[in-house]
Amino acid sequence: MELQATVKKFPRTIGALDDIFEFLEQYCATHNLGSATAGTVCLAVEEIFTNMVKYNEATAPNIEIGVSLYEDRLEVRLVDAGVSEFDITHVPEVDTSQPLKNRRPGGLGLHLVKKIMDRVEYEYTDGTSKITMIKYLGN
Repeated sequence: MELQATVKKFPRTIGALDDIFEFLEQYCATHNLGSATAGTVCLAVEEIFTNMVKYNEATAPNIEIGVSLYEDRLEVRLVDAGVSEFDITHVPEVDTSQPLKNRRPGGLGLHLVKKIMDRVEYEYTDGTSKITMIKYLGN
């Protein structure tokens, strides 16, 4: 059962990150989720938001971020309209055991997001990309 949800739009610019961090940290503080959860969520959102700004040639001026609290988890959704499909859940895993010279560039940020969040989901409908990241409380 969803306990509390909040949605806010942020300009499609790296400069919006400070406002995004404030939004997420305030939400976590208001719901007593702790600084560790806030830090994890901010890091994951920073990576996804930055990728959306850098790689999506969108027509929408804003990216929507929603946060929902449930009894057992926190869900964070980033919604980007007017973009091409790119399913981050199908990006190949990074083999961090390989020397750097043997790895292809890129993908470490998404790898990190998949490691620090408990679940990452992707939906794409009619030019809108929706990435949902889930952090179970107590993990």
